[in-house]
Amino acid sequence: MTMTIPTFIGQYDDVLSQEDCDILIDEFEKHPNKIEGYVWTEEGTSYHPERKKARELHRQSLTEDNIINKIVLKGLNPCMKLYDEEFEQLQYNGNWGIDRWFNFQKYEDETDGFKIWHCEHGMGNSSYRILAWMIYLNDAISGTEFQMYPTVEAKRGRCLIWPSQFTHTHRSEIPNQGLKYLVTGWVSLM
Repeated sequence: MTMTIPTFIGQYDDVLSQEDCDILIDEFEKHPNKIEGYVWTEEGTSYHPERKKARELHRQSLTEDNIINKIVLKGLNPCMKLYDEEFEQLQYNGNWGIDRWFNFQKYEDETDGFKIWHCEHGMGNSSYRILAWMIYLNDAISGTEFQMYPTVEAKRGRCLIWPSQFTHTHRSEIPNQGLKYLVTGWVSLM
């Protein structure tokens, strides 16, 4: 007997316009606080280019009143509503919401990307995560690989939402080919 099992990966296209994406990319490029991409390890958050290499605005807060957050939330909020309607089982998890923290990332060359398989749920603050989300800001050659599911193409204005658990282990498509901008964050229990 064959059974179709859903991927639980919500894919929503055209959630941001080209103009919105261009504004976000411009805001990223002129932002003075870009850093090398950080990863969480047992020792804490630190730079490990063998695991993740990117330029990023790390731990941006959606609670701040700025153009980046307004555009991100304009695209993300309707997608969260659609995902919640499609997977009503989320309501059994108690109170949850979009985590205020997110990262804004840029991958440029073949050595860039979040290169190791990982999931978004872990110890400490990440133990409250139930979903991850990502919005691509440009059409990029390299997308996001899921270990158990098909690779998702990086398309401008495309939002992905997926479970944070080991079932959705993922990484950047390797090797990175060309320029890729994205914003990414989490949905957590409150």
